[in-house]
Amino acid sequence: MPSKSRSTRKSPQAPTLAERIASAILALPFAFDADPTDANLYANLPAELQAGIAESIARDRAAGLSGNDLRAKYSGAGCPTNRGLTGPIRRKVLRAHGAGSLVAKSYDAYADGDPRGGSAHARMHGPLAAERAAAALDALAAEQAAAVAPKDARAALRAAGQTAPRDDAKLRAAYAALLRAAA
Repeated sequence: MPSKSRSTRKSPQAPTLAERIASAILALPFAFDADPTDANLYANLPAELQAGIAESIARDRAAGLSGNDLRAKYSGAGCPTNRGLTGPIRRKVLRAHGAGSLVAKSYDAYADGDPRGGSAHARMHGPLAAERAAAALDALAAEQAAAVAPKDARAALRAAGQTAPRDDAKLRAAYAALLRAAA
């Protein structure tokens, strides 16, 4: 039997990215009953596989698959509705990989187009609460400064030991700053 030369022997080839993505999807990247340290879970996969899975989710969503269909495909059949690829996780994955246009607008804005600001609790106690409170106080001071007569604003500034600008806009800004400092 003749020996095979190097040119006729086939060397094992590494799987392509598309094959790796397909096998990652078959391994259920959002399995609801998997150990959190499982290498097949979405969070534990390399970035290029995460992007490929997100692209696959986006294609399926654009093709019209429902949330239940996506949950069954990526989390396994029989996945409870509050586990696996839930709506919030799906929206997070789609936004993170540039497919946020497939997320329903109702999660980002009201019907009239105004952006959602979060719950009242988040507005009052969230990470931007101090900035929102300062902006509200600034707006209130500006509103009060606009309601005061220029003569009274100049008198209040002089009484506080400040110079009163002659320009009306600068006068109102200085008076608003005085009110804001007093608050």
